[in-house]
Amino acid sequence: MIKCFLALFLGLLLSTVGQDVVSGELRLTWGTMQLVDGVGFIPAVVGMFGLAEMIHDLINPSEFVDTKKSKIRVRDVFLTWTDFRRTFGSMARGGVLGFFVGILPGAGATISSFLSYGLERRLSKTPQKFGTGMIEGVAGPESANNAASSGAFVPLLTLGIPSSGTTAVLIGAFIILGITPGPRLMTEHPDVTWGLIASMYVGNVMLLAQNILLVPLFIWLLRVSRNVMPVIVATVCVVGVYSVDFSMLDVWFMLIFTALGYGFKVTGIPGAPLVIALVLGQNAEYSLRQSLVISMGSPEIFFTRPICIVLFAIAAACLLYPLIRSRLRGLEETE
Repeated sequence: MIKCFLALFLGLLLSTVGQDVVSGELRLTWGTMQLVDGVGFIPAVVGMFGLAEMIHDLINPSEFVDTKKSKIRVRDVFLTWTDFRRTFGSMARGGVLGFFVGILPGAGATISSFLSYGLERRLSKTPQKFGTGMIEGVAGPESANNAASSGAFVPLLTLGIPSSGTTAVLIGAFIILGITPGPRLMTEHPDVTWGLIASMYVGNVMLLAQNILLVPLFIWLLRVSRNVMPVIVATVCVVGVYSVDFSMLDVWFMLIFTALGYGFKVTGIPGAPLVIALVLGQNAEYSLRQSLVISMGSPEIFFTRPICIVLFAIAAACLLYPLIRSRLRGLEETE
């Protein structure tokens, strides 16, 4: 828990870089105008979970699986009955968690995937095997990822509020077409609403067919030489990060997060709390300061509504549960 809080607070610190969301003043920019928009999310993710993982695997080659000697068949992509029983709970939990996280503004599929992975690892009887290809660690985050994408459409279609970058683009498309998303969308434009919902089903079927047909290509990528793959991955990471804003500063940030991610990997500090705090930190700060302005600086506003008390209780339970569980395990071992 201490390591998680360390990563969390570091992510919150990085989220304060840039322009103050309330006063508009510049913070921790060191006179660089490129930092006005803050530390980018993409350089952080690519550095910590892309290049850092690749460097760690290069330094620890024994952790590689030799795909040239293993037999990989196309039919292996289909779930067996045993795999389905193992992953049913993970998919159900990931689907429910991802849907509710997708509704939240600023969260999105990435955050729901990280939360689902952490949940499955905590509930697993063999958490030490996570990261080695555990099917539960794949099924849960993927279900959460897909569910979050669908959940993001709930505030879009009902309230006209975008909760992700994709839905923000869709709102722009709606406005161009003269359509106002909101409570009256289903009655005024039912063809658009139900067409959008139907497209989700069609899209999922098409993705399933494409993924099954492209299995030979994925297998071929796994058989690429270890000496070639790191070069390809590094090139794609650098080009991808640079092409977002065409800024070399993002590339330097990616390299910094690569070193940070490798250090986290070696010391056992999880990187997900840092990424979650970096993404949600600015929105959390804005909401906190907005509430304090409304209450004239009094923190009592956070304890006057039932929903606030319920959320605080859930957060406290999530924080105390690991401590209580470890204490109970210690008592069992002493007995």
